[in-house]
Amino acid sequence: MVDRAPARMMTAKYDMVKMKQLMEIDDTMKNALCALHGCADEDGLPDEIQEIDFGGTNGEIAPEYTTVEALLAVFKRAMPGAPEARLRDIAESTVKQLDGLEK
Repeated sequence: MVDRAPARMMTAKYDMVKMKQLMEIDDTMKNALCALHGCADEDGLPDEIQEIDFGGTNGEIAPEYTTVEALLAVFKRAMPGAPEARLRDIAESTVKQLDGLEK
């Protein structure tokens, strides 16, 4: 008897594509926040922003990151001195990218 991988293994390929897209969105967002915060990389960002994980453990985007207002609230708590208009721009861009992900 040949031990074959279950047909479901094929979906892992798509999950990996989605995870790569999520990491790219995360990098883009954190690079913009680094430029605003004046730090070289994400290690210089406040912990609350460093801990943002769009993919979580199951690939589902956490509710606190699915709307502009929710993501903006996270940014404002973490970076209270930053210009709100710029934080909103970053939140809007990020949510737009998340909404555009392949379902």
